[in-house]
Amino acid sequence: MDILDAISRIIADVLDEDDLVVTRDTTADDAEDWDSLAQIQIIDAIEKELAIKFSLLEIEQLNQAGDVGGTVDLISRKLEAA
Repeated sequence: MDILDAISRIIADVLDEDDLVVTRDTTADDAEDWDSLAQIQIIDAIEKELAIKFSLLEIEQLNQAGDVGGTVDLISRKLEAA
């Protein structure tokens, strides 16, 4: 499974922006509708899609990651630890 591809699909779906190109450097500022509510929806969708559950600390880290690459790295570490 490619985590970046999965996250890209999730973000495009939540934001309803099929033409959004998501890379490791993508941030919330790159999409007009990516606000705090969308962030919660994205995190929820990631948990469901990847069958993982984030702790409150991990959610805070996701919110502070700044870019998709930070999110990919956090998820990779979480999956490796499982």
